Amino acid sequence: MIGAQRTAVVTGAGRGIGKATVEVLEAQGVRGAGVALARAATKADLSLPEGRAALEAGVLELCPSGIDVIVANAGVLTDDELSIQVNYFGAVETLERLRPMLRADAPRGVVFSSRSVLKPVDDAIVEACLEGDEALAVSLARQSESRHLLYATSK
Repeated sequence: MIGAQRTAVVTGAGRGIGKATVEVLEAQGVRGAGVALARAATKADLSLPEGRAALEAGVLELCPSGIDVIVANAGVLTDDELSIQVNYFGAVETLERLRPMLRADAPRGVVFSSRSVLKPVDDAIVEACLEGDEALAVSLARQSESRHLLYATSK
């Protein structure tokens, strides 16, 4: 890999931090492969299992020889189940699906979080997330009487 251009996949690359991350990486000579709902090389809705599969297929098509960096940046700031679907399951599945594509020479993986990880959370939803039970986590989020906790819970 010496001398070869590195490739970074950045989710949430359509705007904000993700777009800026792609721009900074490209300015440093890294090939940026953006993923977003729109305005990106690969379009994928990370709130849905089908969208996460589209992420994998799109990155494989765009980068058939592999990738070097995964930046799981996509996220939403909501007080509903979308936070759980995108911020937790979207990020985890991004890493799981793209990890096999990482080239062996100095691979990197990053998940963007926020200071919200220091705030109170809904323990039952956290447990469902950690068990990988998206259906239960989403159901609990929809029924939650503490919706203000859902963003922090998802992070």
